[in-house]
Amino acid sequence: MREHQREQFGNVLRVADDLQAQMGTMTDAEKARFAKQQPTRSGRDPGPFLTHEQLKKVVAQPLQEIMFPMLIAELKAFAAVEIKVGILYHDHGTDFVTSDNPCVWFDPATANAPPIYRGVGLGSPTVEVTLPIGPKATLILSRNDQLEGYVPISELFVHELNRRTVLHCDKEVISAHEEPNPYWFMGTRRALAALLAAT
Repeated sequence: MREHQREQFGNVLRVADDLQAQMGTMTDAEKARFAKQQPTRSGRDPGPFLTHEQLKKVVAQPLQEIMFPMLIAELKAFAAVEIKVGILYHDHGTDFVTSDNPCVWFDPATANAPPIYRGVGLGSPTVEVTLPIGPKATLILSRNDQLEGYVPISELFVHELNRRTVLHCDKEVISAHEEPNPYWFMGTRRALAALLAAT
């Protein structure tokens, strides 16, 4: 996440640096003409702006500068759509895996939707956001009342959550098991059929 945010804000900083360099070579008349050409803010408040100095700080330390404001914004979004928080736990032999991209946004309702509607968002009543927090526990955010609080789950569900984590990783998966379970690398229908046949 750090490098992603650094790259995103770094692009904006390069534009700001170029603009500042160009402004430094302009006469007062050219600056006034340039200012008149800029679009005016609409009546709707677009929110806070970053100064050039603040932008430099964000690029230098992205997580320290933007993590807390992002977290606050996300918590407000969760509250607006009545997101439930749960801990899925188990005592089976199969542990949860994690990865270099462990937070998975999943919505089974979008799988059969037209491509333009396959985005995953908090507004969907079937969205699930999962994050492994230990070998025996995973945090889940959803709008499902049955997934709120501490929820014991079956080994089948552990495998399904591991499959999602593996399929959403970037490059690395971390597992307590020496041999990965082949089900974790299968597509949804094939994995479900194989898991049901094995139980």
